[in-house]
Amino acid sequence: MNKFFKSVLPALLLLTGLATINSSCDKEFDQPPVYVPPSITANTSIKQLKALLVTSGLPVQVTTDIIIRGIVIGDDKSGNLYKNLVIQDETAGILIRMDGTNLFTSYPVGTELFVKCRGLYLGDYNRLIQLGGGLDNSSTPPSVTTIASGLFNQYLVKGSSGNVVVPKVVTVSQLTTDLHDSLQNRLIKLEGFEFAAADTSKTYANVTVDPPVSVNFVLRNCSASTITLRNSGFADFAPINVPNGNGSIVAIYSVFGNTKQLTIRDTSDVQFTGARCTTGGGGGGGGGTGTELLNETFESLTTTGNPPIALTGWTNLAEAGTRRYDARTFSSNKYAQITAFGSNDAALTSWLVTKAVDLGAYATKTLTFDSKAGFANGATLKVLVSTNFTGTGNPWASGVTWTDITSQATLSPGQASGYPANFTSSGSINLNSYTGTIYIAFKYEGADPAGTGSDKTTTWQLDNIKVLGN
Repeated sequence: MNKFFKSVLPALLLLTGLATINSSCDKEFDQPPVYVPPSITANTSIKQLKALLVTSGLPVQVTTDIIIRGIVIGDDKSGNLYKNLVIQDETAGILIRMDGTNLFTSYPVGTELFVKCRGLYLGDYNRLIQLGGGLDNSSTPPSVTTIASGLFNQYLVKGSSGNVVVPKVVTVSQLTTDLHDSLQNRLIKLEGFEFAAADTSKTYANVTVDPPVSVNFVLRNCSASTITLRNSGFADFAPINVPNGNGSIVAIYSVFGNTKQLTIRDTSDVQFTGARCTTGGGGGGGGGTGTELLNETFESLTTTGNPPIALTGWTNLAEAGTRRYDARTFSSNKYAQITAFGSNDAALTSWLVTKAVDLGAYATKTLTFDSKAGFANGATLKVLVSTNFTGTGNPWASGVTWTDITSQATLSPGQASGYPANFTSSGSINLNSYTGTIYIAFKYEGADPAGTGSDKTTTWQLDNIKVLGN
């Protein structure tokens, strides 16, 4: 063999061996780094932290070295949550306000998160407790502001990832609007719910306008329990049609005043694939099962120009003053509305009376409807039943008798400035004492006397009026 090759061959074999060894070593460098837990420990539960906020509307600053730990159950990936993260531990959940977008790239659902709370502020937005970086005293009541993006690392420490939080299966009756409800901002699951029949042709939010509009849906089960689902107009699933079946929904539970609300992360949280409730279940006006004796959602009305309500067999008249109930629409939902505002009527008494309702031989009869009171300042809404009104003439005429059943209904609590976010379900109103044919009246009493301060101009809205028989 050539002396050159004799001398080079050992070197080549050595290099080949080294290359093989180096190749083997490279595989070790390709492995993901071993997870090292952060050197931080929670010393306070989320429930204990939230207890520092004693009174709604009176935010407080955290002045001690409180550290909480939770798992991220809600991020901004779909756009339904904006500049917010929601975390929960075994005791409670809390929303964290953060001045950043694409938070899910750093803090996705399933991330273990430690929050060093000293210096942060604890407040609430209409009874939904939040944690933020500052205080906005220009609002009434004062509200907490977002944590500045440059301070994320100062307050937030990431732990492990990929943690799975199993939603707690609950009923609507277990949910409350108490400031310190332990289910607030936690992942829950409701079973046997569906969208109202009138809503099944709609999308999750209204993207037909610019900017898109958030939409509230009232979900119902076959036992007449209801809860509000709120979807942002900027969610990536906003243009998708809602499902028309019945099933389970996983969501983050929140509140807005006295309204119970759900927020989904994406459409996979909504598994409405089963058969709908029987006739009457899940429809407009409070749900329940049975035969529909009356079901008015106002969706058949033309609302252009907000004309007076005109439905076959219905009565819409003003006893005092000039205003009658108008046909209105907002966020693709139609409803009836009455207000004395701008009427200059010293007294406004207006009647909206249903068409005849034949109660037949049903043993159980129930009335349900939805109401909303905006700019509330004293105008009232009464619910009345008559067995001798004929459907013609004035409902207040001599000889016509009406029974006031308002006390059986849950009416909208109203809002002095603007409108509540959602309609309020009346609950099931017992009509079992009535037989034969009845009429149901919604009587508005308000005033807008010119040049005085004795106004009672609350705007009342009505929707989903239903009577069921069993």
